[in-house]
Amino acid sequence: MIFNRIRILRCDGVACALLRDNVQHYLENGAPSGRFWAMHALADTRWADSAEILSSRELASELDMAWPCLRDVPIESLAISIRTRASLSHAWLPPDIRGTILYRRVQWPLPLELDGLATLDDLFGRLIADLGGLVREAHRNVDFVMRSVAATALEALSPTSPSNWLH
Repeated sequence: MIFNRIRILRCDGVACALLRDNVQHYLENGAPSGRFWAMHALADTRWADSAEILSSRELASELDMAWPCLRDVPIESLAISIRTRASLSHAWLPPDIRGTILYRRVQWPLPLELDGLATLDDLFGRLIADLGGLVREAHRNVDFVMRSVAATALEALSPTSPSNWLH
């Protein structure tokens, strides 16, 4: 869950993780570079021990930098990371290895439907729009909180459709 002073947004952990995976795959050469630390922090709530304050300006900047590069990527080129695989497999700790691979090569089970989607915009467009709106509503530099979510709660919050990722 993330929020600013005006509104609360419950983001699906799978959606945030896959978004991070594609940023990492296409814009960071498959491994975290430090350029998108806020997106990585948002995606890694699965293993967070406590709430974390994120800079809304930093997250907005990262979204503005990443999304134009990713929106038209064909859905057949969706990337997934080893870290996301570990999360979906209910691992207690994140893996040390931080690589990514094209989803079509591994076909690991995902709790969402990809049929009928053409691009990453079809998959993440609403998430990006809602995250962008939330960060732009922030009135100060540090106005964003990321909450830790227990694994069982994360499973309960994982809908099967991208249209249900935000509540």
